[in-house]
Amino acid sequence: MGRPSRHFEPGLISHVISRGNGGKEIFLVDQDWIRFLDILKRAKDRCGFRLFTYSLMPNHFHLLVQAGQVPLSTVVQRVLTSYACYFNRRSGSKGHLFQSRYKALPCQSARYLFELIHYISRNPVKAGLCSNPDEWEWSGHQEIIESARRGLVDRDLVLGLFEGSLLTYRDLVSAASLPATPTIRADMEPITLREQEEVPGEGQIERWALELCAEAQIAAEELRDRRRRERQISLVRKRLVRRCCDAGIGLAQTARFLGISRSAACRAAQTSQQVNV
Repeated sequence: MGRPSRHFEPGLISHVISRGNGGKEIFLVDQDWIRFLDILKRAKDRCGFRLFTYSLMPNHFHLLVQAGQVPLSTVVQRVLTSYACYFNRRSGSKGHLFQSRYKALPCQSARYLFELIHYISRNPVKAGLCSNPDEWEWSGHQEIIESARRGLVDRDLVLGLFEGSLLTYRDLVSAASLPATPTIRADMEPITLREQEEVPGEGQIERWALELCAEAQIAAEELRDRRRRERQISLVRKRLVRRCCDAGIGLAQTARFLGISRSAACRAAQTSQQVNV
């Protein structure tokens, strides 16, 4: 059976994540980072999507995208294919550069949009690549604070969420954890955010994961790395599985999000009930 087609809705905001195959690095030299951003810029010019922010990491990347009239799946596949062809030619590599299917998790509330801007901007800090977001060159944050002028991020759109205040934006991004009540614009019409209750799904799972990781002071990347089995990380996984079960989200969907087998998710659910995590 083929994979189900992705839902497309013009104006929908999505958190796009793609990782190197087998966890391998997808950016090896400066030329790689620059070429990827060039490819993304060409795709943006041709397809007309809007970009809130992004972060390129050594073995994966994050994009916060609002779809235009061209389906997001078309945009992302063009970018991945074009970059993979370049990378394999330059490095003499063969085979798949990226891991299976990329993730595109919908953002359906104003609060979640702020969480994603905070999370993506601080991802290099969480990974130990820098001490604050200002130091990481390969990010949309650099464009928003005007340390870089690549023409990728829709800067006015982002600052519009903060009443045009760069200082308010910087306060949000510099905070180690998201404030309990960030300043959120009442008028979100220009970005067509839907404020109704979300249907539980991968976007909701990710939201809970970010919340639980922040409480436990661990990086979200560690939660989805099946090689990490430290007690604190395992405990957060169990709490997430328990929360998903209580919300009626299937074990298979939770397992896919965590990158573990369904049987492992089932064991986590049973253990969480026994120890009441």
